[in-house]
Amino acid sequence: MGLWPSYFSKFFNGTANFTFYFHSHASMVAIWVLILIIQPIRIQKKKIQLHRLIGKISYLAYPLIIISIMLLSYKRQNRFGDA
Repeated sequence: MGLWPSYFSKFFNGTANFTFYFHSHASMVAIWVLILIIQPIRIQKKKIQLHRLIGKISYLAYPLIIISIMLLSYKRQNRFGDA
């Protein structure tokens, strides 16, 4: 829901003109939200091994979110050229 006004709705009204950095950031945040939803469900269903695997994946996902934030910030400040 948090990505609807600033990201998804713009595809439907035709005003989407996002850069690669914006798409990568939105993708990483969406993956993080999915991890937050899936993790407690895996515990509730007693799928401990899968829960642990997803937990290990989160160790990679979080730094990628931070990197995507940094790249998006730099792009918005026009430090990088068009990508």
